Amino acid sequence: MINNLTAANVYTRPIGVHKDSHEKGLRLVVTASSRIFEWYRWDPVSKKPVRRSIGELSSALTYDKALAKAKEYNLRIHNEEDLTRPAGPVTLRSVVDTYTLKLKAEGKKQWFWAERMFDLCYQDWYGKALGDITPGDVEDRQNLLGKKPTTRPLPLKDGEKWRVQARGPQAAARGLKALRAVYAYALKKKIYKGDNVGKSLALKASPPRQRWLSAEERAAFLVALDDTSFMPYVRPFFRILLATGVRWGNLAAAKWSDIDLDAAVWTITPEDSKMGHEMRVLLNAEAVALFQAQVGNHKQWVFPSPKNSSAGHIVEPSFAFAKVLAKAGITAHTTIHDLRRSFGSVLVNGGVPITVVAKMLGHKNAATTMRHYAVVSDEAIREALAKVG
Repeated sequence: MINNLTAANVYTRPIGVHKDSHEKGLRLVVTASSRIFEWYRWDPVSKKPVRRSIGELSSALTYDKALAKAKEYNLRIHNEEDLTRPAGPVTLRSVVDTYTLKLKAEGKKQWFWAERMFDLCYQDWYGKALGDITPGDVEDRQNLLGKKPTTRPLPLKDGEKWRVQARGPQAAARGLKALRAVYAYALKKKIYKGDNVGKSLALKASPPRQRWLSAEERAAFLVALDDTSFMPYVRPFFRILLATGVRWGNLAAAKWSDIDLDAAVWTITPEDSKMGHEMRVLLNAEAVALFQAQVGNHKQWVFPSPKNSSAGHIVEPSFAFAKVLAKAGITAHTTIHDLRRSFGSVLVNGGVPITVVAKMLGHKNAATTMRHYAVVSDEAIREALAKVG
């Protein structure tokens, strides 16, 4: 633990927890992807240690502002306030912020998904106290979110500045899981007394999505990627997804330390893997060449953030993806994950055994591959019919 934080060195502190020698309790938690201020002290009133997330270091939250916040907490502890209880109302915004900062400090990628799902599903509830959100509110919102996916915004009600977009059953289920997790966190930390309003509702079931790029769409997509008006990362990023079938979140956070281009192997560690186990991604010649072209752009990340995000790497490629789809003339509802599904379907339709496809996709159970990725194309069926004839 290193002391002597200053306004000048907060951006250069190495990974670890750094105490401030000027103000008791103020600490800077530095991870591979974030720098978060927190306040941590023993509370003589509650007889327990108290930790408060102050926020992530940024132009809006400077060292001086974090120092002022720590002084405020120290004054409250001097006045024998019970700091285990929040000073103001427990709003959804305050708990989401604390919860996502906790995930960031622990190096867990779920912080991004939690933040994204709340922005998508419950942004207009941020100012509400947790106790003011009812199961009926949640049920109405789930019904709205669970409608057929659309890229068109739904009509605004009078006075609303934000509009909910229908995203389909999968988005509704993910949003509800995120809401449950935040309420569970608030209950565990004893900053909220009440019910977990998301637990009374069942997750919306949805059939496995069966969308992949046809041969014509794939060709048009690849041609569109050659458009030089896109940012430099766009072409290699999406071509690698098509060449490897990895989840886009793994590629966005890919580190050079995990990639051996000489052996043509990319190792995704258990903590970075959705399934919680190590994945070895064998790279073909095209993928190796695409990775090699990225060498030298950043010492840590294969795809560094073009906008200097706090994560350090790309975090939201969906806007670029939408532009590529438009350039390719693909109008059917298509997600980035559909590229992974396209990779699996190409293998299956090419006669690759399902157990091999499962291994390439990182599935422990081939039944998962069969359910979500073993989609037989019309072309393969016609070829089979021709053989019968």
